[in-house]
Amino acid sequence: MADSEKRKFIREEVFNKVLINGEAFGYISDISLGGIKISVMKFEPTQFNDKIKIKILSRQAIGENIELACVVRWKREEGMFLGYGLEFDGPENNQMKLINKYIDYIKSVEAEENEIVVELTEINET
Repeated sequence: MADSEKRKFIREEVFNKVLINGEAFGYISDISLGGIKISVMKFEPTQFNDKIKIKILSRQAIGENIELACVVRWKREEGMFLGYGLEFDGPENNQMKLINKYIDYIKSVEAEENEIVVELTEINET
């Protein structure tokens, strides 16, 4: 079975910087209505727990930033990067509409024109 046949949602390729603690240490390579794939440079000491909060700084492109809780579904080495598969954790209808709007925006611009940045923070559960 092809990878695309197993997926619940169609993935769109994207190249956005990922910020961790305000520093650029990686990038997003794709996004769908169900989740996002990020790659972080291996030398960065960040090791993510099971839950991560992402903030897609898209206000200028689509009118709003998007904040979502995510669950780490997988992690693997990819050359000099560690790749993480993040699944959106219970997004609300409004968040899903914004993700869809963001995906539509990505499809309408060239990669070099897309200057949206994504911030990652860990969710500390107590």
